[in-house]
Amino acid sequence: MDLNDLYEYAGHNGVVVNCFKMLNCKSLSVCDENGHCFIAMNPFTQNTTAEERVQLAHELGHCLAGGFYGEGTDICERRRSERRANIFAYRLLVDKKELQNLIKNGDTSVWELAERFNVTDEFMADAIEYYKNN
Repeated sequence: MDLNDLYEYAGHNGVVVNCFKMLNCKSLSVCDENGHCFIAMNPFTQNTTAEERVQLAHELGHCLAGGFYGEGTDICERRRSERRANIFAYRLLVDKKELQNLIKNGDTSVWELAERFNVTDEFMADAIEYYKNN
C-alpha cells in the first residue's frame, strides 16, 4: 500500500485527514462526540515518504483500533492506546508472511527490510519484534 493508497484507505474508513503546519507535532488524531475521527498530518516535518506512511498508519490505528486518551488519562491507559495504534500500523504496513519469507531467504538487515516495506528503520525493528512474539 503506497502513501496515496493509505490516504484513500483513511477516507474509505470514514477518517478525515487534513494537512496542517503544526509546531512541534508531526501528526495527531481526534475523535469528536459523534464518533467521527480526524487526523491532522504535518507533512513539513516528514523527511521521507516512509516517515509519513508510519505516522499516518499510527494515527489510523488510534482511529480504527480505538485508542484515544486525554490529558487526565493515566500512563498505563496511554501506553495501551499507543500499543494498539502501533500494532494496527504494523499489521497495515508490514505483511507478516512476506516478512517471514524475506527473513527465511536471508534478508535480515533491518534497514533493507525497512526500505523494502517503505517504513522507517525504527518502525521495522519494532514490527519485527512484534511479529516474533505474535
